[in-house]
Amino acid sequence: MKTQFSPIRIAAVYAFFGVIWILFSDATLHALAQNSELESYLQTVKGWAFIFITAGLVYGLTHQMAKALNNKIAAQKHAEEQLQAALIEAERANQAKSEFLASMSHELRTPLNAVIGFAQLMQLDPNIQPSSTQHQNLEYILEGGNQLLELVNKILDLARIEAAQLDLHLNNVNANEIVTQCVHMTASLRALRNIKVIDHFSSGAPVFLFTDPMFFKQILINILFNAVEYNKENGAIIIEGRMLDYGYLRLSITDTGDGIAEIDQPGVFDLFRRLDTDPMIAKDGTGVGLTVSKMLVDRLAGRIGLKSEQGSGATFWVDLPLSENDDVLIWTNAIRVGVDILDKDHQVLVTLLNRIMLRTADDADVDDVITQLLDYTHYHFNREEAILRTAKFPGLQTHCALHKRLIRDLNFHHQAWLHQRSQKNLIELRKFMKGWLFNHILNEDKKYASFAKGKDLEFYQTLKDLGLEKDHVFAKSFNSV
Repeated sequence: MKTQFSPIRIAAVYAFFGVIWILFSDATLHALAQNSELESYLQTVKGWAFIFITAGLVYGLTHQMAKALNNKIAAQKHAEEQLQAALIEAERANQAKSEFLASMSHELRTPLNAVIGFAQLMQLDPNIQPSSTQHQNLEYILEGGNQLLELVNKILDLARIEAAQLDLHLNNVNANEIVTQCVHMTASLRALRNIKVIDHFSSGAPVFLFTDPMFFKQILINILFNAVEYNKENGAIIIEGRMLDYGYLRLSITDTGDGIAEIDQPGVFDLFRRLDTDPMIAKDGTGVGLTVSKMLVDRLAGRIGLKSEQGSGATFWVDLPLSENDDVLIWTNAIRVGVDILDKDHQVLVTLLNRIMLRTADDADVDDVITQLLDYTHYHFNREEAILRTAKFPGLQTHCALHKRLIRDLNFHHQAWLHQRSQKNLIELRKFMKGWLFNHILNEDKKYASFAKGKDLEFYQTLKDLGLEKDHVFAKSFNSV
């Protein structure tokens, strides 16, 4: 059994030898010694005893402290390894989920189209005269088939967004016209439950957004369908719009349903989340539409949210940039570098940058959003430099020097913000981030694209060896707004 050193035991030993030391003082040794040589010898023995005893006690104490420190480091390292393994497993599971959803969606859509198509042919074929029961069964087949096809299509949209394969076509879009079209598209569904629309927005002055018209329409349709689905019979849907101070339009869609309890609101945009509190309400739907809308709004540099009280209906709102808003940066294929890992990083940075665009100096979470952006910028630069070394990019030193300069300037703007949290300093920080990110991607990052072709596996292995293989280390909360 090994001797255990402890501070109390060491102190006791030291006190014991201290007492002996006092007993054998210089006066005692002088009295005991018969001559000066013996006294000198005893003094030498006493000195060496002091050295060895002190050294032994110091060794015991430092050994115990080092052992405790090593145990603490080992425990921390083990915890970090477990966390790392859990994060990697979560990333793999998420990737597997996306691949499974995309694959199964494609596999399901082909037979579904066949089922729906043949059911429609049976309805239209003049040589087939189905009975009333058969006719009703055909209606059930078509209704169920179309609903399932809608779910499959939305899952495909979801998989494409998560895989960063969404191709945006940005333009100046008349929001009034899009809202009018979406209202007309929900007319038949609303008529079944006698739900009217009170549109305070479309007839007003034209408002132009810088967005993708198809995906903007999809967002509104999903919210309007949700407002119909969770509404009451003979209810109403109110549409309103107003300009926000930071160059955005806020469109609000309010229903007269039972509302959403506060405890349920944080999970409203989660995948397959449904609020079937009343069996007479929300008979249809997939639980995917709002999730897709949330992800599309993020890609379009916007924000989505809701306000509701149980029993008082719900208001879903969407903020999207006006066409004259020059501050936003929306990711499109035009600024794609061609290195998948780094393009995903750039999309994360663009998303975080736009979250700052949607904040004011008075917002409670603005510091958290800025910190996320700064942390991910450092993380991205480390990943990019590791990839450029692996690709043997000849301009590596120049690129790294540019990174250092950008970090220095970024820290300057961040310190100015911390010194005085004013709207002016926040705007300066936003402008700097947008300017360097856009120009850096177009003018600098595209230079290394040709050196990186066909080396994705090498890049992943390099990043894995450095512990930098995860795409969203600092930006996990993308579903939060």
